[in-house]
Amino acid sequence: MKKLFFIAAFAALLGTAAVSAQSLEAIEEQVDNAVHELGALTPGQMQVLIEPVTIEGTETTSRLSALLYSNIKSYAVNRSGNKFRVIEKSRAIPQGVIEGVYAEYGDEIRVTLTLHQNTPQDKILGSTSFAIPIADLETAKIKWLPENIPTVTAAVEQAIANVVPASVAAPQDTLEIDAWLDHADAVYTGGEEMKITLAANKDCYFKVYYVDAGNTMTLLYPNRRNKDNQLKANRERTIPESPMHFTIEAPYGQENVIIYASDKPFDIEETSAAQISGGASNTVAGIDGASLTRKITLTETPERNSRNRTTANRHLVEQTLYYTTNPPLFAEDTLTIQKPEDMKETLKQIKAEAKKDGADFSGNDKEGKLTVNGLELTYTIQGSVMSIRVRYPIENNYTTAAESAARSRGAGGGYAFTMNKPANMSAAIQKARTEIEKKKGVFTGNESGGEFRVSALGAKLSGKYNVSGNITVTIEEKPGFLGEKTIESQVKQTFGAF
Repeated sequence: MKKLFFIAAFAALLGTAAVSAQSLEAIEEQVDNAVHELGALTPGQMQVLIEPVTIEGTETTSRLSALLYSNIKSYAVNRSGNKFRVIEKSRAIPQGVIEGVYAEYGDEIRVTLTLHQNTPQDKILGSTSFAIPIADLETAKIKWLPENIPTVTAAVEQAIANVVPASVAAPQDTLEIDAWLDHADAVYTGGEEMKITLAANKDCYFKVYYVDAGNTMTLLYPNRRNKDNQLKANRERTIPESPMHFTIEAPYGQENVIIYASDKPFDIEETSAAQISGGASNTVAGIDGASLTRKITLTETPERNSRNRTTANRHLVEQTLYYTTNPPLFAEDTLTIQKPEDMKETLKQIKAEAKKDGADFSGNDKEGKLTVNGLELTYTIQGSVMSIRVRYPIENNYTTAAESAARSRGAGGGYAFTMNKPANMSAAIQKARTEIEKKKGVFTGNESGGEFRVSALGAKLSGKYNVSGNITVTIEEKPGFLGEKTIESQVKQTFGAF
């Protein structure tokens, strides 16, 4: 029973990919169709990189960007007819790129996906578009703008203002810097950590500035704990490095990091009190690491304020990474259960389900982690006890009373299913009452029908049942992260009705 519960818990988390709201199901179906159309444009399998989905004409992302990116990746992996092999961002050159942009047209958001073939001429194989009603996004509480940008027009105007004139092509032996974020969708949520991977074609020195949503600029690297800012040719390096951590906090919105690389060391000194010079106004910069809070002073004007500045005998290159941060919309809960008897087989099943649903899972018989659509689960095992920490979205709950028309699943609204009537109905009712009350829930009913309410990982799960030839169960309120099939399985176990 404990093993079944453990597998069901993972299955419930994997069920996040199929959010119950019909508006989200419609978006997923449109993405599925769009990816299928792009797959038809290539005669054989293509190794592709999926770029972040941005507001058209900008590098601005949002919560909508994260949702679209997740669905594009999932369908490219699982539903493209084996036409795409998705790779992660690295120095490797993909055969193709799927690029997504969206724009606001009246009461709709129009999304366009384009498939590029990676050739010197950047050949476009084709594109496809679909529209999402803004009303659907508002119902599902999915924002299509960052916290610090009021309109799509403002995002475009800001992007135009940030455009830097293209420079003359550099010789092939010139220093080149490449950088990418650990979140391929370029979207982060408060409380998450951010990491940046750097690579260069020549040995060089680098420094990284962080510009938050409030336009405060901080020198992220090098710092007092991590002074080594040398980068070896063609070797990837990920920062911040232990013991430093870069955790996303308010203010939220569009942010960026600016990376500079030079063939000569930078003139940077650190002191215990700090201000950054060269901005429109002096700003205080702080970096947190472990339990240590430090501040940094730069003794030179940041290059971002004088992009064309040259230093004697120095070659300087720059790259800017844009991303969006969002307020945390998560809750956490911890479960403690008995370790499954056959952990090897359990892990095998979890890995298979994760691969099928486009989730990321890594783990062994001691610890592991699963992430899917913003939900994160980590587990640790000590002896025969397994501790599971669940971090999940709290905004995906639904109630049939508020939106029965939009979310109808059967009799009386809500998600409905039937199960066989047990031979001993009185014993089944007593078993259900005992199981629900054991979880500090409420059960009121008899052999004809009734209602129940219980907490599922910190969120409400409630419904009613009616007994005639079979038992009809209607789920009226549930957390969005729990899949409907998982709930059906758990309810049947509760009644002992298999």
